[in-house]
This record gives sequence, structure tokens and C-alpha cells, in this order.
Amino acid sequence: MNVIPTLLRENWQAFEALNLPAGHQPLLDPFMIIGAKDAIFVLPLLLLALWFALARWSPLTRHGAQRAETPLKSEQVWLEYDRRLGQRVALLGCLGVAFALAFNLALSHLVFEPRPFVSHPLLVHRLIPHVVDNSFPSDHEAVAGAVTTVLGLYLLFVITSAFRVGAEATRAVRVSLELRRWFVPEVMVAASLFLVALAALCWIGLARVYTGVHYPDDIVVGALCGFVGSVFAVALRPVLTPLLNLVVRLAERFRLA
Repeated sequence: MNVIPTLLRENWQAFEALNLPAGHQPLLDPFMIIGAKDAIFVLPLLLLALWFALARWSPLTRHGAQRAETPLKSEQVWLEYDRRLGQRVALLGCLGVAFALAFNLALSHLVFEPRPFVSHPLLVHRLIPHVVDNSFPSDHEAVAGAVTTVLGLYLLFVITSAFRVGAEATRAVRVSLELRRWFVPEVMVAASLFLVALAALCWIGLARVYTGVHYPDDIVVGALCGFVGSVFAVALRPVLTPLLNLVVRLAERFRLA
């Protein structure tokens, strides 16, 4: 019976703790303003980085394509599959963002929550201008959550693939050293992109509360919408694979993949 009032009280207390220093920190304030307004533009750049890192002409792909004098066809097929899968994941990340924003839109029609600076104009320290609309849930965090999730799933795939190739190498000489070395830079690229996305996810979430335009529950639910959106998009991969492959092949014709 008292769960909802308790959650609302804790939500406000968490908001107050984050927003109270706003406007009084000459070093932290600009950092949080950038996070609240501009950090969102890092996320699509991460998907582009994944896409171009796996293009045929990229240094990573050329490194993986350096075969022995008598390359095995199975290795070439595996490298090509792995490269195209990464680019399909980048496309699925875009779809995951669309799903996340759709989920956000649906929730915003079910629950209306005024912005903190509207509900508590005398208590909230607002650092950035913002339209007076629904605060619940956060679109910024939904986008960040979707991109972070899809990059995390790709990193998981790369790591499990590397372990599988390593296990096969202990049982069969057919798996060459070059193929195993292919996964070292790929894991590093995937891990780097995921960690940057995760940092942006946290930065944006904290900054949107700090600057007074969102409550903590807006951030949490927005991130969950991003997670669900990307998981849903990746789950549709078997159905969407022909279309994704078509996009990749068209991009290859213009040397964009």
C-alpha cells in the first residue's frame, strides 16, 4: 500500500542529492551541461565506428585478411561472416534505437510526469533550457541504453567466438595462428566501443538529473527501454538478415563497407 509513496519519496531524495550542487560547481557544472546536451551525439558515432572498423578497406579487416601462403577456405568464410555480422549489428543498433524511442513514446502516453523545474520551480537548479513537456521517460537515456546494449551484445559474441576458436585450435591444427590473431584487435575494438558507450550512458543519465531536467526514475526507465529495444532488434536478426545483407552489399559497392 505504501510502496508508491515510498518510491516517489526516494526518487525525489535521489534527485535532490544530485541536483543540489548544480550551479555552484565551476568545474563540474560545464562538464554536466555538456553531458546533458551534447554527449548524446557520441552514441551514433560509436555505431559508425563499428561499421567502418569492419569495412573491407579498414586496417582491422586487412589485418584479419592476411593469410598464410595456403589459406584455408573455411577461415576465409569465417572472417567474412564475422565481418558482416558486425556490420549487421551496427544496423540493428539503429533499429534498437528506433524501438527504444517507440517504447518511450508509448510509456509517455500512459504516464505523465512534469519536468522537475516545472513541479518544483523554487527548489530545482536548472542549468540548461528545456521545453515544458513530459519528463518520463528519458529519450536521451533510451538512445544511450540501446547503443550500449547492442555494443555489449556484440562484444559478448566476439569474446565467445574467440574462446571457441581457441578451443578448436587445441583440438585441430586446421585453425591457423592468423585466424586466432584476428580476434585480438576485434575484441579490443568491441570492448573499447562498449566501454565508451557505457561511460556515455552513465554520464548522460547523471547529467540530465544534475542539470534539473529529469528525475532518476526517468533515467532508469529510459535506459530499460533502450535495453529492451536493442534486445528486441537483435532477436529479429534471423528475420531481418536478408535485408541487412542487402544493405551491406549495397554499401560495399560504394566502398562504404
